[in-house]
Amino acid sequence: WQLWFRPEVLQRLGEERVVYQAYNVVNGIVTRESAAPRAYRVLADVARAKNADVGTVVLAALKRRGVATIPRASSPNHLAANAPQAVASIALDDGEADTIDAAMKALMSGRDLPPEQPVVATFTSSLDAAVRLFWRNPDTGEEVLNGEVSGGDGLRIHTHPGHTFRAY
Repeated sequence: WQLWFRPEVLQRLGEERVVYQAYNVVNGIVTRESAAPRAYRVLADVARAKNADVGTVVLAALKRRGVATIPRASSPNHLAANAPQAVASIALDDGEADTIDAAMKALMSGRDLPPEQPVVATFTSSLDAAVRLFWRNPDTGEEVLNGEVSGGDGLRIHTHPGHTFRAY
């Protein structure tokens, strides 16, 4: 709660070099899906794009903000999703982190995101050849060229939750 609604507390802790630690924070966010369904969908979309569990994405976003966490694991699957290796494997850029923060704030407060919360997606390629990136129109199935990504470069696209892309 302090993270999103009392930022001055975190700022002061940082100034004093005191670590902020959260316990069981994933449960406090992901169990609020019915209170903010659009916000939850944003988290689920990021998790799907990262091939990760929603809880793992939440922990990665908190880690990025310098928050130490003690996640509770009620099953072997939760234990694997909450493991430091799983959390560390999730790289978030600034746009993704901002999107996740907005979604988590909405879930914590119970005030959902406005419809069509924009998303910034970053595509990268490790291939030597350029890769063409296409957005798939959900109504027509048509693929629309959005740009090219060369090896080591990135392409940032403003999009919306649920949009799908293909790379060739």
